[in-house]
Amino acid sequence: MQGLRARLDATGRALEAQPDNLAPRASQLVRLAREQERRIEELTQRLAEREAEMLVRTADAVDSMVVVADQIAADSAAFLEATTDAVRSRLDRGIVVLASVVDQNPQFRMAVTKNLTSEGYDAKQLLNDALRTHGAGGAGGQAWFARGGGRDASKVPDVLHTAVDLIRQRAEG
Repeated sequence: MQGLRARLDATGRALEAQPDNLAPRASQLVRLAREQERRIEELTQRLAEREAEMLVRTADAVDSMVVVADQIAADSAAFLEATTDAVRSRLDRGIVVLASVVDQNPQFRMAVTKNLTSEGYDAKQLLNDALRTHGAGGAGGQAWFARGGGRDASKVPDVLHTAVDLIRQRAEG
């Protein structure tokens, strides 16, 4: 009984509640945590939209498409992915390849607009080829969206450059 009482008191101190109010306090904290998660997701999306606007302004034309290839400052894979989606949604005909170093590991995302996937552009294949060219990891995903990663952050610029070169080669036939 004393052990149980000690755990109950410790839980009360941790939750800043009296033992009789632990269940309502725990429910309140869970609700607050969910609200904070929702807010974080909203802010991540807003930041990704702003980042996408800037990236599209600096995009390159390759043949009859727009190519956005850049390394961005992202503190999570979720932000990298949201930014990639936001850029792709702004393109009529284009390819996005973004990279970031998250927890000291390079992360890559590539997205291809629908009209280009129907022409044979494959995000998974292009990203995989760019990564493997430099021994920088591998990629998985689908023709319209791919995720890749590796261990050597110093190879990020080379992988991005190679991805653009592969897109150019594919465009030239």
